[in-house]
Amino acid sequence: GAECVRVPGEAEDGAGRAEAGASEVRAAPMIVSAARSVLDFEATCDDGVRVKPQEVIELPIVLVDAQSGAVVDEFHTYVRPVHHPRLTAFCTKLTGIQQGWVDEAPVWSEALVQAQEWLDMKLSELGWSTCAFVTCGHGDLQTMVVQQCAVSGQHVPERFRQWVNIKDVFRSTLGKPGGGMAQMLKELSLSPEGHHHSGLDDSRNIARILAALLRRGATLDASAVSSSAHPSGAGAKGLRTHCSDR
Repeated sequence: GAECVRVPGEAEDGAGRAEAGASEVRAAPMIVSAARSVLDFEATCDDGVRVKPQEVIELPIVLVDAQSGAVVDEFHTYVRPVHHPRLTAFCTKLTGIQQGWVDEAPVWSEALVQAQEWLDMKLSELGWSTCAFVTCGHGDLQTMVVQQCAVSGQHVPERFRQWVNIKDVFRSTLGKPGGGMAQMLKELSLSPEGHHHSGLDDSRNIARILAALLRRGATLDASAVSSSAHPSGAGAKGLRTHCSDR
């Protein structure tokens, strides 16, 4: 498949929102990428109660042209949680995700294969050899995917172990802190669209932020690319109950 944002020499091994500092985040070498893959997980959660283990219940990807910022295509699937198969009322209200949607969805291991096959197919169709994930905060790929893969008995795929935090791009481009998604949209004179904490809607809004920053001359350099320091998942710690990173 397409090779995404790699740290040379790293081994292959490997919403609620992840706690800041759950594992070390390191800058990776500068990359030139033809595509951006905007990603925003949603996960099992409850109000004031830590869900253990927390599991991904929505996996969206919005594929964006790295030069123009235009949305090229989208992938989306809900994911069936195994350890806590019944969503809490809080989780449904927060994310909009209904019980029936996850009941009929693939489990994580199957959803991950579907996402990677789709991404490989789209990159091949478009003639793009590289891609870089873009997230709002570090939690999705610093901790959530690490924990989910550990719970599912999998290694984290190489391409999911590096990412660009849109907050860092916002700060480096505009010279001010990124804050949360709503704040960045407001600063860029963009109105939020869809349901906040819907993974797909949030991914679309992050893509809109990215496009606006690209129009303002945003570039990805070494300081904007981060990677997980714990490829096997050994460094992952607990997660907050919902999307505090946004």
